[in-house]
Amino acid sequence: MKQKRIILIVVSLLDLWLMVSFRSYSACEFANSNIQFVKEQTEEALQAPDLKLSKYYAYRALNSIYKSKKSFSECGCKDAIININLASENLKEATKANTVEDLQVFLQIAMQNTLSGINALRTYGVDKNSKYGDKYLTMNTHELGLPTSVLSAEEGQLVSMQRIEEHLTKFENSVIRIVENVECEKARPFIERMQNETIGKLANPSLTEKKQYYHNRVFEITDRALKQLVDCQ
Repeated sequence: MKQKRIILIVVSLLDLWLMVSFRSYSACEFANSNIQFVKEQTEEALQAPDLKLSKYYAYRALNSIYKSKKSFSECGCKDAIININLASENLKEATKANTVEDLQVFLQIAMQNTLSGINALRTYGVDKNSKYGDKYLTMNTHELGLPTSVLSAEEGQLVSMQRIEEHLTKFENSVIRIVENVECEKARPFIERMQNETIGKLANPSLTEKKQYYHNRVFEITDRALKQLVDCQ
């Protein structure tokens, strides 16, 4: 009788663990799906041809954040929560902007917050060593917007490098737009922050060759941009 009771307790605890684990997985999966949508809508806002349409996409990104707050909370990734809240604040400021230039600044910062949130979710999934985490999180890893598959050793070297160059081109075009359209006093500190983050990443001795190349190129792009922003140095 006593042995049967012990077995029942163990089975009950196992059921509870599975239920909590599945709920955490589902919440993290939903949070990851939503933060990807936030990224997509923020990208649309950045590329929109006018202020009104840009704000429309910013509102869509904001709405997605509001809907996913419970999932982020249940997932439990504190760094992702912090970054998505920062993205929310900057998206709010973007919707209040009166000029395209001001709006672009807040959208760019919101984008960086969102990418940091995506990376935090990925890291959280790896740290938890969840058999589910790798399935839905590592497929969405971003290094300043660069998918994991691009940096993996599994793809052909030529294809992988082509995709890296494509993402670097997009990044450089975004930086050029900031330099050309945003006031120097606002653009310079923003680009400096991106460069400092890149320097921090390059200090990691375990970086793969592809990641080193990517971050070195990001440093070069931001360095060229900063040399054009000498008026407010």
